[in-house]
Amino acid sequence: MGVNVAAMRLYYFKAQERGFKAVLVYLLPPLLGFVICLYIWWSLRTPAKLLGGCWLLIGAAYYWWLTGGLRRAVRFAELDGERSATD
Repeated sequence: MGVNVAAMRLYYFKAQERGFKAVLVYLLPPLLGFVICLYIWWSLRTPAKLLGGCWLLIGAAYYWWLTGGLRRAVRFAELDGERSATD
């Protein structure tokens, strides 16, 4: 669901493109994906929601620890021959 919101924010709201084509291409697909994911999430049973919430909290705590309380960027491993976008 977060990736759908990020796509709407970046490609539709921040770009400030308007018109039928922009709605059809940049707003409708992520909005539809968000609604479908929300329906799936809403229809889960309570134990699945609790387990998913715990998993999310564990991931957030790990990210917090990895970045030193969000004070430094996360370094990703590079594969052989792979170059980053900043090179």
